[in-house]
Amino acid sequence: MGRQKNPPKKKYKHGEIQDMVAAYLMTAGRIRIVCKEAKSKHREVPDIYAVDRRGTYMVEVKVSHKDFLADARKPFRKRPKEGVGKWRYYACPEGIILPEEVPPKWGLIYVYEDGRVGIVKGKKFPSEKDESRYTFQQNYELEYWMLYALVRKAVSWGIGSDGFWKYNKDDFVDKDEYYAMGETPPSEEEETEEDEEELDDE
Repeated sequence: MGRQKNPPKKKYKHGEIQDMVAAYLMTAGRIRIVCKEAKSKHREVPDIYAVDRRGTYMVEVKVSHKDFLADARKPFRKRPKEGVGKWRYYACPEGIILPEEVPPKWGLIYVYEDGRVGIVKGKKFPSEKDESRYTFQQNYELEYWMLYALVRKAVSWGIGSDGFWKYNKDDFVDKDEYYAMGETPPSEEEETEEDEEELDDE
């Protein structure tokens, strides 16, 4: 099967595909924790990172075949153990990437011109008879940092009445009140480490 000569008539933007695939994971996959551009201490920043009771999902969005080929040069693609996600997918407009082009164990999600989203290769929903052929060996240290970053942001940020993420400053006591409750103030070195973590989370 050769490459598709005629590109899709509808050109989706990167963010549009992100939103559509994230919605698909939450509806078809019934996954309740779905995040975009999840950042942590390691270099990989998945376009979509999702978590359910069975494991973690990572989706890399591509809007061109050239971008897909360039992705293979990333160090965590060459060494899958340095990446995140028990299940990993590429997502693109229909035909930009062919199923036979994706690396072993990777899945492929198509966004069609009519707005439909579907998995054409990889672990499907609600279940897959042989999930092991698509399952990556997880790097639990990296996954821990990813989840830690998400929980940290979820605790300190929230959706405001205008629909935007806001820092919930009023939900926390200040340092003086905190230490008056009997907590021990951190050392200068510990404060420096916390400041660095906050910068990494931004």
